[in-house]
Amino acid sequence: MRELTNDMISPVATSDLTGREWTSLVWGFFWRGVVFTIACAAGGAVVGGIAGAIIGIVMGVAGFPLEQIGSVTRVVGFFLGLGVGLGGLRLYIIWLLRSRFGAYRLVLTRWSDVERVTSHFGASSPTA
Repeated sequence: MRELTNDMISPVATSDLTGREWTSLVWGFFWRGVVFTIACAAGGAVVGGIAGAIIGIVMGVAGFPLEQIGSVTRVVGFFLGLGVGLGGLRLYIIWLLRSRFGAYRLVLTRWSDVERVTSHFGASSPTA
């Protein structure tokens, strides 16, 4: 993928977007979010199921009571689910940054470049 340079970037104000462009942007985020949610849920279920089965078998063979096995698997499952979710979130952000939304795409810019972008819109500060 070719790297974008400052002279290739043409900032667009959200107020300049047409209804069709907004629809394209919203739809692009929405369907990718749905896919991301389903994939993370499925991934978390698989990872949690495998971990829960292994922990349950090992603790069961070792003679631990069911209540304790349940407590341990819940805690481990929580942290594994959190890990799957954060890993998936990273992939989701990368996916969004590589995607096209109609005629547009998202571009990261360094804070030092923000002044150039805001001056394009006549703003006095990056938060204006």
